Amino acid sequence: MSVSKRGYTTVKRNIQVNKGPATTQEFTLKRNGQSLDEAGTELEEVKMDDKKPVPVSLVIGLTIVCLISLMLALVLAIMLAKKYRGGNNITQTEYSQVHTDP
Repeated sequence: MSVSKRGYTTVKRNIQVNKGPATTQEFTLKRNGQSLDEAGTELEEVKMDDKKPVPVSLVIGLTIVCLISLMLALVLAIMLAKKYRGGNNITQTEYSQVHTDP
């Protein structure tokens, strides 16, 4: 019997099957030098020497966008808090008055 998996060396063994209860056989496969991910796909080596500097204008632009987004979120939170806390000064008597005409 032989057991194999892509990226590993094949293991061959003679196995005798006897009558009776089932038995298990364990196989240990050794990598054949290739790097594989969990799906069995061969991985490529990435060199860290290929770094490119990040432009300062990009960093400044992204920082400004983040600050504007943060300010807009803060304004929205304040507006919602005022609305649901009764910040628009509507009294309950405006809605509770009933007018009946004879």
